[in-house]
Amino acid sequence: MSITTHGWQVLDEGKALLIREYSIGPGNTSNCVVARVGDGELMVLSPTAKVDDGALKDLEAFGTVTSLVAPNGFHRTGLRPWLDALPHAAVYGPQAALPRVRAMVPAAQDLQGLADRMPEGLALLPLPSMRVGGTWLVAETDGGLTWCVGDTITNQDEYLFGIGWMLKLVGIKRGFAMNGLQGLAMARDKPAYFEWLRARLSDGAPTTIVPAHGTVVERADLGETLSRWFAG
Repeated sequence: MSITTHGWQVLDEGKALLIREYSIGPGNTSNCVVARVGDGELMVLSPTAKVDDGALKDLEAFGTVTSLVAPNGFHRTGLRPWLDALPHAAVYGPQAALPRVRAMVPAAQDLQGLADRMPEGLALLPLPSMRVGGTWLVAETDGGLTWCVGDTITNQDEYLFGIGWMLKLVGIKRGFAMNGLQGLAMARDKPAYFEWLRARLSDGAPTTIVPAHGTVVERADLGETLSRWFAG
């Protein structure tokens, strides 16, 4: 995995699949994901909270940013700074997140419009039944399937500063783990949520998982692990 001058990890150069970690508060980070969605066009999923001129310059080697995506109603902090830097970019969010996203960017569009024009080998998938929306990005790469799973799975060594006890209570664990809170409280229909997860796995097990929070996981046995987790 190569790294650009200003910190983008290049997961797949051909698809311009990149990630960059950014801070969202004391003891907590999130991952911004970039992918090529058309002829020279880039999508930014969960834009970083601050815009770094150097990081933007690095992206020019891969294409032009034309789409900004808030994957849910919480990961929207970076939309305004990125729009200030790239005023012609379109903003998208899953339907359930649009009220919160439009409170920040009134012109935000339904994610489905962008999902419908994904190129071959790339899929933008709204999660069903989420109270504030949820979004996955699935990419076919030379090394196998890469799942960018948003908040569904986490891989953080440390809890958020000062509230670790609360996160543990609601099902958010240290290390590589299923986010129990998403199924417990954020999914309106828990059986439908787990059915959707199992359907994704039946399409093919990933070799790489990019969580919204925490480090990238590359393992040969991910299918076995996910099968246990998605049993519901």
